[in-house]
Amino acid sequence: MVQSSSAKRILVVGMADSIHLARWLMQFKDKGYLFRLVSSSPHRRIHPLIKGMLVEGKPSGIEISIPWISAKLSLPLWLADRFTGNLLRGLLVRLEIKSFKPDLVHALELQNAGYSTAVAYRGIAKDKRPRLLITNYGSDVYWFRQFPSHMKKLRELAAFADAFSAECVRDTALAKEIGFDGVFMDTMPNSGGTKIDEEAIAAETLGSSNRKTIAIKGYQNVWGQALYALKAIESLAPELQGFRIEMFSCNSKTIKEAKRLTKTTGLEIVTHRKHTLSHSEVLAIMRKSIAYIGLSKSDGISTSMIESMSQGAIPIQSDTSCANEWIRSGQDGFLVGFDDWQAVAKGLTQILNNPSFVAEAKAKNYQTIREKYDANRLSQIAHGYYQKLT
Repeated sequence: MVQSSSAKRILVVGMADSIHLARWLMQFKDKGYLFRLVSSSPHRRIHPLIKGMLVEGKPSGIEISIPWISAKLSLPLWLADRFTGNLLRGLLVRLEIKSFKPDLVHALELQNAGYSTAVAYRGIAKDKRPRLLITNYGSDVYWFRQFPSHMKKLRELAAFADAFSAECVRDTALAKEIGFDGVFMDTMPNSGGTKIDEEAIAAETLGSSNRKTIAIKGYQNVWGQALYALKAIESLAPELQGFRIEMFSCNSKTIKEAKRLTKTTGLEIVTHRKHTLSHSEVLAIMRKSIAYIGLSKSDGISTSMIESMSQGAIPIQSDTSCANEWIRSGQDGFLVGFDDWQAVAKGLTQILNNPSFVAEAKAKNYQTIREKYDANRLSQIAHGYYQKLT
């Protein structure tokens, strides 16, 4: 694809291994932008969707380049910056600003991409700085504002930023807490939307009898709390015989616990490690699931939750997210404490035993997805970000 000399130039700073970043960029196919991507990831991995956009000569409809040092040395740069206060990646961003001459710098995610970009902007005279758009991912402000060292960095970044975007109304309010006083962009999911399959929705039986799978977000770490989901599953083991429990984005802790439960309860529990399933394969799990369980200490809207809604699975989501901006607890799904496994079990029992509730919740959730997660609508909003700022 050959870009015209008048194409707007966007320098993106973000995690090159992220499905969310990949899907964000895919919204700009055939929109006439020239992208340069500086990876802020603690991994060398480049997401396959982004790789597909980088292949020379492939008519992908979008032109993206990644600096060699960013692609090959992302991990060592990340490790070094843990001790240098993001100086190395900040220098890389500053060099790319000087050579690429972007019309806009867009930092997608704040702790890695944003902090590095702030370091870069320190070294650029005020009248030479390109406009800066920062995008809050999940817990970037909600979680990290409680730590003084992060709050200092967030305030510095907010002072440099001209525009702020987020998935949640909650986080636009929190942006003011870190001192941001620029332009607020319309809230939208960071990964864009989905294409609504109206034929599949029309053909589906809205009751529960034809779905015998329960999907679980399987991460257990500082934020992810999948072990509480498994505790709820264990408590309902007799009622769940004949169901398949399918967990994705698992790590060693959840895999070990799932194996134990398989032996002690006889349940069929299938685990998939992080990055082993494609996006379409995760959606396929959602499509055959009656319920989706996602528990974390902190989150944004949770893309997994809204995608479960788009595929007809009833969500049980921790209330530490912005899920209340998408569902009403007890009507469209359930909002629970991240460690309240009894509430998870109670919600799951309601889903399993009340077909009319399931049918009504599905219908409400499908309508919410049509209104708030349609790919065409969100692509127009995303395009509007760059039109407004360049």
